[in-house]
Formats: sequence, structure tokens, C-alpha cells
Amino acid sequence: MSTSSKQLCVLETSPLRRTLTNVRYGLLELHKALIVAEQLTFERIYGRIDSTGQLLLLVMNDPWFTWLHPLSNLVVRSTSCWTMRESLPWTMWRSFWLKCEV
Repeated sequence: MSTSSKQLCVLETSPLRRTLTNVRYGLLELHKALIVAEQLTFERIYGRIDSTGQLLLLVMNDPWFTWLHPLSNLVVRSTSCWTMRESLPWTMWRSFWLKCEV
């Protein structure tokens, strides 16, 4: 049985980092599921969304999706922190996740 790079990365880190990794992936899954659910409802009322680009513009600009913006911002912040995780001090990571709890 092979181990994916995601799993290997998580296995090689501390328990707290492993927890934060799991939280981040869970957040991404939740965000995606909520967008899909809202897309389906939106399409039932207003008609088909023709492309991923159009959906992205709607999520960013249409009042229908406004309630998702705080979660979207959290996803963006966590992703940008995640891509710089090796160069960020642990105190910055801790600060980021503490802000998420508020």
C-alpha cells in the first residue's frame, strides 16, 4: 500500500500540525460542498451557470453568495499561509489559527 505525498507530509509533522492540516482540508471540503449546494439552488431559480469562470464571478460578486465570503476569505488566508508554512515561524501559524476561532 503506497502513501500519498499528502499523507507522508502529515505523518512527518507534529500532532498539532497534523491537526491543523486536517482542519485546513476539512475547511476546503466544506467550502466546496457549500458552493456546490448554493450553485444547485441558484441554478434552479435563475438557470444554468455556463462555466466555472462564471460560477467564480458569481461567488465573488453576486449577493446570493455573499454569506459565503467570510468562509472564502478564511480559505484564502489559510491557503496562503499554508504555501508559506516552511518559512513562517510557528507563532505566526498559531496567531492565524487563533484568529480563526474568533
